[in-house]
Amino acid sequence: MDELGDLILQTACAAAAHWRDQLPDLPIQLAVNVSGRQLDDPTLPSRVAAALDASGLDAASLWLEITESVLMRNPTRSTALLAELKARGVRLAADDFGTGYSSLAYLKTFPLDALKIDRSFVSAMPTGPQEVAITRAVIAVADALGLEVIAEGIERGDQRDCVTALGAALGQGYLWSPAVTADAFAARLSAEDDGASVWSEPEPTSSGTRLEPGPGSEASADERVDALLEELAHEIRSPLAVVSGYAGLIQTSDLAEARIGGAAIQRAAHRIDAIVGQVTGVGRRIGRSDPAARQPVDLGALVDGIVADFGLITSGELRWVEPAGPAISVSADATQIERAITNLISNAVRFGPRGAPVVVALQADNVWADVEISDEGPGVDPADLSLLFCKYGRADRAGPGSGLGLYLARRIARAHGGDILVRPRTVGRGSTFTVRLPVVADRAPQARSRPPRSG
Repeated sequence: MDELGDLILQTACAAAAHWRDQLPDLPIQLAVNVSGRQLDDPTLPSRVAAALDASGLDAASLWLEITESVLMRNPTRSTALLAELKARGVRLAADDFGTGYSSLAYLKTFPLDALKIDRSFVSAMPTGPQEVAITRAVIAVADALGLEVIAEGIERGDQRDCVTALGAALGQGYLWSPAVTADAFAARLSAEDDGASVWSEPEPTSSGTRLEPGPGSEASADERVDALLEELAHEIRSPLAVVSGYAGLIQTSDLAEARIGGAAIQRAAHRIDAIVGQVTGVGRRIGRSDPAARQPVDLGALVDGIVADFGLITSGELRWVEPAGPAISVSADATQIERAITNLISNAVRFGPRGAPVVVALQADNVWADVEISDEGPGVDPADLSLLFCKYGRADRAGPGSGLGLYLARRIARAHGGDILVRPRTVGRGSTFTVRLPVVADRAPQARSRPPRSG
C-alpha cells in the first residue's frame, strides 16, 4: 500500500471514530475505496488493522470497496486477501459491479457482504430494457448469495422507484446529496441526531440510503422455494399447536420437574412457530425489521433466558458468561434478536463434538454490544466463508440443516444496524460467532416477560 493509501485510510478511520464519539446514538459506518495497487499488497490486512487500532474505530464500522475488475485480475489472490480482511471483522463490497469480467463461479468464492451496481446501469433507468434486465438478474444473484445490493448513481426519483421495484434495498447518489466535506457531513449527522430532517429523501445508512419497497417489486430467484415453505409452514403449525396445548396441561402437574419441562416445551413450541413464521417469505421480509416494533431490550436478560432453555434440552455443557455491571440495552425487535441468537447457539450445539462446551458471553462498550457464541466444532474453512451466509447455502452438504439459519441471523442483525461476525478459535477447530448490535444509551431496557421455570 502506498503512502497516499495509508493516509486516506487513517484519516477516514479517525474521522469516523470522532463522529462516533461525538454522536454515540448513531451507528456510524464508513466506506473506503481500495485500489488495485493496495490489493496487490500482502500487508493490506495488517495496515487496515493498524489504522483501526490507531483510531479506535471498530472493524465492523469499516467497509472496504474494491472494483469488480480489480478483484478479477487475480481471483485466487483476491480471495485469500479478502478472507484475511473478513476474518478481521471489516465488511467488503464489490464496487462498479456489472462492468468487469466477473463470473458467478468466482463471485461465490469471494467473501463479500455487498454488491454495488454500477451507475451506468442506473443512469439508463427506467427506460433502458437491457439495463433493467441485467440489474434484475444481479439483484436476484445477490439475494441468493445473501449479499446486500447498493444501487449507485441515483439522481432522479424515477430511477429510485425503478431500482426499488427491482428489489434493491440501498441506494446512493445526488438524489440525496452531492459529495460534501467532512465538516459538512458531521454537521448533517449532528442535525440528524437532534431529530432534524436534513436529507431530502430517506435516511442514509452505512454505504447508501435505505429504500422503501414500492408496488410491483419483482420476485427473487428463490420465490418458488419460498412458496413451498409457505405450504410446509401450514403443515407444521397444526401439530405444533397440539404440542403446545399438551405442554400447557403438563404445567398443571403436581410435580415440579414436570412443570419445568412443560414450560420449556411450550417455549420451544412458541419459538418454532415464530421461526416458521419468519422463514415463510424469507426473501424480502427478513432484513427490513419494522422500527416501530423495536424497544429498548435488556440483552443480558434475553440471552439468559435463551441459555436457560437450551440447558434443559442439550446434553453438552453450555456455559453462560454473564456480564458484570449495569444492564446492556439495545433497541430491538426482541423476537427477531432472540431468533438470531437461538440460531447461532443451536448451530454450535449441533455441530460441536458431543459433550463439548459451548460458551456464550456478552460484552459491550459505549457503541456496540457483542453476544459471542464459541464452540469446539470443525471450524470454518476460509474457502467456505462466502457460503456461510448464503440463502439456502451450506458449506457442508453432508451435514444437517437447510442453509437458512445463518442467512436469517445476519439479515436480522443488519436490519438492526449490526452484523454477524465469525472468526476461528484455533487452527482447524472451533469458531466464534458474534451477534453485534448498537447499544442504546440512557434508556431503560424493556422488561422481558417469560413463563416461570419452576413451581
